[in-house]
Amino acid sequence: MWVTLSQEEFDPQRGYRFTLEIKNDHGAVIARSRENWLPPAPELIQYCQHCRESSHKLHHRQNRLRLEKFDDGEAENPIPPPPDYEMLQRLRESHAQAIEQRNDLMNNWLNSKMFNKVKQAILDRSMEQDEIVVLIRIDRGELQRLPWAAWDLAQRRPELEFALLPLENE
Repeated sequence: MWVTLSQEEFDPQRGYRFTLEIKNDHGAVIARSRENWLPPAPELIQYCQHCRESSHKLHHRQNRLRLEKFDDGEAENPIPPPPDYEMLQRLRESHAQAIEQRNDLMNNWLNSKMFNKVKQAILDRSMEQDEIVVLIRIDRGELQRLPWAAWDLAQRRPELEFALLPLENE
């Protein structure tokens, strides 16, 4: 099954309007709707940016620690773990909590009242074992950087995949 979500417009008050189109494996359209609104989400977009920065910081620390361990691997008297190790553990825990909160924010947004019918349409027209590809066609950069795969729909349909496409691609 192919699901296409195409961003049609952005209104600062109402948010993002998407058209939903669901096609079966033979390419026949089995559902289409135009009035699917996601509310404006400046806090979500900002929080996702924070998570990306946190992730970069964590990866930088982990790579530095790995290099120190690698350099020390051949020494006869290896040095104890660097003092950064405890800070790295705290960063990992903090990052995991941030990702969990980001995913909660993302799901609250995607399951909003005016957009929840998209999820319901996909669930109504598919079975748990169906392979589903969700093509998300958007032109706004901030939406392209959101973690669409965190949508709890993926827990109900484990064979679901997401793909982002620029709006001009058909």
